[in-house]
Amino acid sequence: MRKIILVSGLILLFAAEILRVYFIMPFPGSQQSDTIGIAYWLGKNITWIRLVLLALILYPVIYSLRHNTKWKTVLLLLVLALYAT
Repeated sequence: MRKIILVSGLILLFAAEILRVYFIMPFPGSQQSDTIGIAYWLGKNITWIRLVLLALILYPVIYSLRHNTKWKTVLLLLVLALYAT
């Protein structure tokens, strides 16, 4: 259960950031549909979305850092560092 929460939380964190940039920046196709409302909502609420999703994965991250093997811990820290940049 912890793995599912961790993986789905990380996917949702990355998806929120990618969608926020996709809806705001003029990428091909991103300006074709009427997504200004979604872009505005994401831009205004991205801090709350991040906090909720980080709180969701906090326990699985702490558990994984304490109980997993070294390579799993390094991989998890690399994914979190990638998100932080």
